[in-house]
Amino acid sequence: IYTGALFSTYQKSRIERLADEIGIEAISPYWHKDPKEYMDLVIDSGFKVIISGVFADGLDESWLGRLIDEEAMAELEKISEKTYLHLAFEGGEAETLVIDGPIFKKRIEILDADIDWHVDNGTYNITDARLIDKE
Repeated sequence: IYTGALFSTYQKSRIERLADEIGIEAISPYWHKDPKEYMDLVIDSGFKVIISGVFADGLDESWLGRLIDEEAMAELEKISEKTYLHLAFEGGEAETLVIDGPIFKKRIEILDADIDWHVDNGTYNITDARLIDKE
């Protein structure tokens, strides 16, 4: 099983323990990879990732549902300089959802979503979506 853990020893060790219990190997190919390089790789590889939750200083309601692209990464870097935000959100600063990628036969089209905002944190809750065949 492959994990996306970058720096979370807690996450990596839990997955490794579960893998050991069922007799499979856990591989963390991006372990300790630079967060900016990792996010650039995700974008450059053609994955479409949106922000589905924000829970850190510097991330406001406007980030909910936003696609992580080069422009978003430039803004996140500026925020990180002031707040020490982890650019890959490894500390729980945000949650993400992959809606398309080169390894998928279909992509997710979000038809409707609600934003649930609470003073300094919130979630992007998809209420209607469909899978779209890719050409």
